[in-house]
Amino acid sequence: MAQDTTPVPRRRFLAICAELTAGLVGIAAVAYAVDYFFPRLRRRFGRSNAPFVAVCAIESIPSGKWHMVNFDSIEGEGPKAVKHPHSVWVRREGEGVDSIRVLSPICPHKGCEVEWHADQTAFVCPCHRGTFDVNGQYKSGPPRRSMDSLEFHVDQGQLLVQWLG
Repeated sequence: MAQDTTPVPRRRFLAICAELTAGLVGIAAVAYAVDYFFPRLRRRFGRSNAPFVAVCAIESIPSGKWHMVNFDSIEGEGPKAVKHPHSVWVRREGEGVDSIRVLSPICPHKGCEVEWHADQTAFVCPCHRGTFDVNGQYKSGPPRRSMDSLEFHVDQGQLLVQWLG
């Protein structure tokens, strides 16, 4: 059986390389655009890998108002472990796990840290004045969607949150 061993001309080889490079750049651009415009997809598919991090004791969450809780997530082990500071908004309306709500403080517009304004009963982004209601639902401004709710569970009186970063 004879094989065709004729060499590919240089111009054709360079054209193939340029097409492959353009295709890879295009795929990367589409992936970035999907992540930017539909970040919930990344969060939905990334949830299985993200660890739950102990945030605070349930008793320390004041009932009936939003409370920002700061915590560290640790990446790596041993001497190469790196601490990353994070925070979440937590609200408890009563007793039991069903009364707890956890929101990401990261604005879905440009990633600024959203602040709670009790006098307005709203979350407000200080960067572009986007506002969200008491439940984190979009009200006005540049963000096109509501604040992100975070997965959590309670274990031995501790609130554990799945931080997606």
